[in-house]
Amino acid sequence: MTVAEYPGSARSMDAWIQRSNDESSRDSDSDIYTAYAGPVYVYAKGSCVDWGGSYAYGKYYKYHSHCD
Repeated sequence: MTVAEYPGSARSMDAWIQRSNDESSRDSDSDIYTAYAGPVYVYAKGSCVDWGGSYAYGKYYKYHSHCD
């Protein structure tokens, strides 16, 4: 999930997750929201995951995390 710092103000938000190096597994949620985007899910047992999100104009991404 991507959570708004100040809920109530409508902003462009998104959240996404996927198994590392497997875009076909990607789940995302992107729209104009007042509180949060998501949740998003992916089955990734035994895999690393890539995930990220954005709020208004700020973006954050993490790659190859939560590896077994």
